[in-house]
This record gives sequence, C-alpha cells and structure tokens, in this order.
Amino acid sequence: MKKIACISFLVVAVQSFAAYTNGFYAGADVGLSYDFSKNQHYADDAITLAPPLVYAIDSNSLKQTQVPFGVYVGYDWVLNNKWVLKIEPFVRYEGGKKKNQGKDAGVENIYVNNENDRFILSRDWSFGITFKPGYLIREDFLCYGIFGAQLTRFYYNVESGTSGVLLDTAKPFYPGLILGLGLEKAFQKCRIGLEADCAFYGTRTLTTTSFSNPEDNYDKVLLKPRVATLRLKVTIPF
Repeated sequence: MKKIACISFLVVAVQSFAAYTNGFYAGADVGLSYDFSKNQHYADDAITLAPPLVYAIDSNSLKQTQVPFGVYVGYDWVLNNKWVLKIEPFVRYEGGKKKNQGKDAGVENIYVNNENDRFILSRDWSFGITFKPGYLIREDFLCYGIFGAQLTRFYYNVESGTSGVLLDTAKPFYPGLILGLGLEKAFQKCRIGLEADCAFYGTRTLTTTSFSNPEDNYDKVLLKPRVATLRLKVTIPF
C-alpha cells in the first residue's frame, strides 16, 4: 500500500502544472547576448581631400557579449486547446557600456594618426512588444515563434588608442525587428521558458559630436547593429 501511495503521489506531482488558459501573466528574464554589429567612421572634412582620404577613417566589427535582464507582462489566448497566442510588452536593461578595440580601416587617419581606437558601441535600455504564436506539444509544453519590435538606446563613443581621450560620441535611439523561437514548460505555480532571438536594426547613419576637434562636429558613422540573445524566462500566470 505504501508503494502504491508513493507512486500515486509522484504521478500527481509530475502531472501538476499550470494549464494554459486565457489570462494575464507577468515575469522576468535574464540572458546572454552576442553583439555582431559593424561600423564605419567617416570624417566630413575628408570628403574635400584627395583619395584615399574620402573613405572611412576607422572601421570595426564588434564581437562581444553582454548580460541583459528585464521584466514583462502579457496575455495568453488559447484556441482549440492547442494553439496559444501571446502578446507581451517588455522593458529590458541590455547590459550597459562596454569597451571594444577598434580596427584601423587601412587608410590615412587624419584625426587620430592611424591609432587603433577603442570603440564603445553598446546598449542600455530597450522597450518593446512581442507576438508569440505557439503550439501545445503537450498540455504543459509550448513551442512558439517570436515576432516583435523594440526601441533601443545605443552608446557610440570613440577613445584615443594611446591617450584614452574621448574623440567622438553619440547616444541614438534605434527601432529594431525581433525574430526568434521559444520553448516553455508549465509547472504548478510557474512556467519556465528558453528563448533564442535576434534583433536587427538595419543600416543607420548618425552624426557624432567631436571632442578631438571642437570645430568639427559632423563626423558620420555608418552602423549595422545586430544582436543575438539566448534568454531564460520565469513566468507567473494570474
């Protein structure tokens, strides 16, 4: 009898989960992001000079990781006990400023004398919304796609490779498109999810404020921000 009781208890414990129903939820997430953005830095004065000075004075391909974390609320629509649509607004701190070693573009750098400058191209806050259509593989296991948009503030600074002096700076906000996939397991009091997504911000041109030459406030930067993220989520249904 004791063995039967123990087996029955384990079966009930395994089968206890928060079934998917129409309703609100809230949660928090933490992840690891991989930034593989690219940038080219142009000096406006250079376009009046003879080649090769018309080209980028510095370029850099970023390969860095950050640890974003955030909170979200959402609503589940359950259709035919198999399909689930999530609508999920969120706010997230993306990890803050981070320094990166720049790479000279291979042409004469009229402002920093071919130094390998330190670039800071990072993100701090993102605000957005995602739509997540999913299919219940089991009553307690959801597989879903991720489609959404977010607005992210970027930091772009250039520091001298020798003196550490701040040469140029900008703090633009850029909208981005989010695409990804997710899995979620429902338990008795919460749901645990794992998501992989990528944010694409297109090709952006910004104007920096130059500290190296106060009369030159019009340096141009061509940015291609792209960030991939693996995220762990804990959700509490209401």
